[in-house]
Order: sequence, then structure tokens, then C-alpha cells
Amino acid sequence: MNSDQNKVQVMRTLWGALLMSHCLFIYLTINYLHSESAVGPDDMMMKILPFMAFIAAIASFWINRKAQVQKTFDQYFVFSILSCALAESVHIFGIVGIVLSLPLNYYFSFAASGIALHLYYFPRKYPAE
Repeated sequence: MNSDQNKVQVMRTLWGALLMSHCLFIYLTINYLHSESAVGPDDMMMKILPFMAFIAAIASFWINRKAQVQKTFDQYFVFSILSCALAESVHIFGIVGIVLSLPLNYYFSFAASGIALHLYYFPRKYPAE
């Protein structure tokens, strides 16, 4: 394997590790739902969490677009990992919603959006090649 192939392999490994965290989030959410929550839903959080998740998703998409025009692989690598991390944060907002006793459909929309964004960012090859 040459150096560029190694870099792409590392990138795919990191992408896969971040994707596995979505599975962990789902597992944690299922276990949390089986416990009792004494906190009722907060109306302010029902407005703030979707807004923050939307901002994270837009930032993730914007950073991924910036990654596609980077001149060096190292810059591309950093932007790509940042976009995956922001996609993961959308799912994390869903978990926070579950902890705050928001309706379950909030969690499902955040989880689906985060996973879809993450899958969209699968590292293919360096676009400048």
C-alpha cells in the first residue's frame, strides 16, 4: 500500500469508528427508555434542541463541501472528520432530548438525520486526485 492508500484507509477506519458510536447511542437510548424519568418535557428545550441540531447539520454539510476543495490531503482529512463529528452531534442532541423527556419522535428524527449525514460522508477518495 502506498502512502495515499494508507491515509484513505485511516480515514475510513475513523469514519467507521464514528459510525459505530451511533450504534452505541441507540443502545444507550433503548436502555434509558426502560428506566423511569422523573423530569417532564421542557417546552424551551423542545425549541432549542431542534434548532441546535439543524445548525450542526448545516455546519456539517458546509464543512464537508469545504473539504471537497482542499488542496492537500491533510486539510481534506481534517475537514472530513469534522463533518462526521458534527453529523454525530446531531444524534447526540437526540439523546439529550431523551434524557430531558422530550417525545420519542424527536429522538428518531435526530438519530435518522445524524446517521444519514454520517453515511453520506463516507470517504471515497481524495477529490483533488
